[in-house]
Amino acid sequence: LNLLPTSRNPDYKSPQQVVEEALNMPQDLRKPNIKYLRSYYCIAYYYVKPAYRQAADKFAPRARKERLIGYGDLSGRIYQIYDSELKKIIRAGSVGFNEDPTP
Repeated sequence: LNLLPTSRNPDYKSPQQVVEEALNMPQDLRKPNIKYLRSYYCIAYYYVKPAYRQAADKFAPRARKERLIGYGDLSGRIYQIYDSELKKIIRAGSVGFNEDPTP
């Protein structure tokens, strides 16, 4: 569900909050956790596990600079990163972001 508030819903609530209220969920669980939300297509540095690095190269990069394209779960702690070199989508939890609008 969409976690961002919208003016189309009463009291500027998110679609998730509207559904949770309809299901009579406890009040303390109704607010969406937006702590992990990031700008789409911002620069993302994801951690490369040792098994995927070059074994002989001690100084191989431990992170790759790519772009955020989505979220892997509802909590927002797993991110989907598009790796342009590998041409595939990576699911990663250890990610740093640069949301600065300058290129």
